[in-house]
Amino acid sequence: MQKEDHNVSKNIISLTPKKKGNTIMPIDYRLYQNNNKKSDFYGKWYAKASITKTITTEQLAELITDRCTVTDTDTLAVLHALARVIKKELQDGKRIKLDYLGAFKVGISTKPADDAKSFNITENLKNIHIIFQPDTVKDISSNKRIKTLLQGAKVQELPTDVSDRKKEENAAQNDENNGENTNP
Repeated sequence: MQKEDHNVSKNIISLTPKKKGNTIMPIDYRLYQNNNKKSDFYGKWYAKASITKTITTEQLAELITDRCTVTDTDTLAVLHALARVIKKELQDGKRIKLDYLGAFKVGISTKPADDAKSFNITENLKNIHIIFQPDTVKDISSNKRIKTLLQGAKVQELPTDVSDRKKEENAAQNDENNGENTNP
């Protein structure tokens, strides 16, 4: 089992497993101003996470393959099978829990009926949706629940010139590549 650091500082909670050659880039954010004149917080400034890239299933398979001995094709096949199985089990009314990731379940939204007898699912159903509940762990120092997927996450304001971020990412990747290589 890996040793973990438990740190709480200002607004960033870090619960990071110690690993060599595992560079984690900060989560970018942009500032925005509340322009809703009806809001009590009109004119106030907030941060909003800024997504700069989407990873496809094929790219995810390649990233997974780089960390183990399974081939890209096998990893991709497992990811596709996982999606099909999750779909079937959700439609069978089951909750799916993936350790270290979270749980998926189906939810429904309906319009109200005046009484139980007048409720008709065909007429009252607004939508069917998927609810994702991230896996959590308890941080010993703060006694709070932390989402496993956000352990060790840091945030930084997105540079005005996104090319500055690309330079940072390339430098971090070069540092990682010059470190220990676990693949033969």
